[in-house]
Amino acid sequence: AVKDSILLSSSETRSLYGKTGTGRINGMDVNGWFVGYAAAPDNTWFFAANIAADDGASGSSAAEITRRILSEMDIWR
Repeated sequence: AVKDSILLSSSETRSLYGKTGTGRINGMDVNGWFVGYAAAPDNTWFFAANIAADDGASGSSAAEITRRILSEMDIWR
């Protein structure tokens, strides 16, 4: 059930699973994270991203950065 709940996207050959989170102080997004993994029949890649800033460091920003990196590494498109 947990695995199904964190499935973000899938293709014919790969699936992307993950969970984001955001830390707020005084209404400002100061910490964002995205953890998860990409799975293929022959390999699994685990990742954890954490970003921090005075404001604008959200889980969605961490996910966007991570997806870009996974794409550059030809792990996820």
